Amino acid sequence: MMTRLLPLSLTLTLFATTSPLFAKDAIPLMIYGVSIGEEKAVVVKFHEKDGKPILEVVQSEPLGAPAGSITHHPDHNLLYIGAKDGRGFVYAVNDDGKIEKVREMPFKSGYCFLSLDRSGRYLLGSSYESGNLDVYRLDAEGLPEKLVDSRNEKKTMAHSVGVSSDNRSVYVPYVKEENALYQYRFDPETGKLSPGAPANIEIPDAVGPRHLAFHPTKPYVYFSNEQQLGVSAYKIGPRGGLQQLQICAALETPPAEGLAASDIVITPDGRFLYVPVRGFGKPLNAVFGYAIGEGGRLKSLGMTATDSIPWALGMSPHGDHLFVTSSKQGSLAAYAIDNKGGLKKEASVKIGERFWDILVLGDTSE
Repeated sequence: MMTRLLPLSLTLTLFATTSPLFAKDAIPLMIYGVSIGEEKAVVVKFHEKDGKPILEVVQSEPLGAPAGSITHHPDHNLLYIGAKDGRGFVYAVNDDGKIEKVREMPFKSGYCFLSLDRSGRYLLGSSYESGNLDVYRLDAEGLPEKLVDSRNEKKTMAHSVGVSSDNRSVYVPYVKEENALYQYRFDPETGKLSPGAPANIEIPDAVGPRHLAFHPTKPYVYFSNEQQLGVSAYKIGPRGGLQQLQICAALETPPAEGLAASDIVITPDGRFLYVPVRGFGKPLNAVFGYAIGEGGRLKSLGMTATDSIPWALGMSPHGDHLFVTSSKQGSLAAYAIDNKGGLKKEASVKIGERFWDILVLGDTSE
C-alpha cells in the first residue's frame, strides 16, 4: 500500500511533480514491506542497472512479530509498523533508504492498518481481530506517547482507516459478514472522535468495503470491495458525510467463493485507480484498473494478470509505476503505467510470502 494520508501540503507537492523515475541525480525509489508470515520487514530499491529497471532487496530486518501494517511520517522520516499480536515498532529511515530501529512498544490492539491524520500529530490504527479504532498522539519526535481515543462498534473485521483532506472526518470499513462502513468526526486539536451523521453508512449486502483511497484533489473517496470484488465510489459532503456515487464491478468477474479483492491505490494525478483480486484456489489473480471520470465515477480498464495472490499495492510518487506483492508466490513486481492507465510488468524480485502491506518512498523533486 502506498504512503498513507500525508499532511495535505506535502501531498499536494507530490501530486504536482512530473519528473521521470530514473532522472539524473534522482533519489532511487525505495519500497518498504512487512510480512505477517515471515515476521520481517524488507527494503527494496527500484533502480536502473545495465539500462534496465530492476528491483533489488537491500535490507531484510527481522521483527519477530507478525507485522501486517506500515505507514510513514514524512516530517520525522519514521516508519510505524503494527503487528497482529499488538506489538508496535518505530524505525527511522536513513539517508541511504535503509531502516534503523528506534523503539518497540505495546499497542492497545493488533493493527491491520495504520495511517496518520493530515497534520501528522496523530497515528490511527484499525484492528481486524477486535474491531477497535485507536488514536495515538505523537510527541515532538514523532513517537506515539498517549492513546487519546478508542472506539469499538461491537464489530470485528475493521480493515482500514482514513482521514479526509480537511482533517475533520475519519472512515472505517468492515469486511465479510460485518459489511459495514462507519464515519466519524475528528477533532484535530485533541484527536477525539465522535459519531458522524449517520454513524453507519448503509451499504448493499455482500460488498465488504476493505481499503480506501482518497482522490488527490477532489472530494471523492474509494473503497476496494473484498466480497463484491470491485470498487465503491463516494462523494464527500461539506461535513464529511458520504454519498454513494457508484459500485463498480471488477470487469466481468462475478463474486464467487475463493475470490477476494484486497488493496486500492490512485495515481497522484487522480486519473487512474487500481485494485487487486486474489484467487484463493481459483485461477484468477490480477490487478483491475479503472479510469476516474470528472464526476468521480469509474470506468473499467480491464485487468492485468499477476503472480499468485496479489495483496498489497504501492504507487510511485510520480504515478508512473505500480508495485504489487504476491502473497503466495513471495514476489514484489513493478509495473509501468502508460498514459491510458495500462500496466506493463518491468521487474520482479523474491521478498518472501505473506507481505500484506507496502509503501513507496522516493524522489519528489522536479
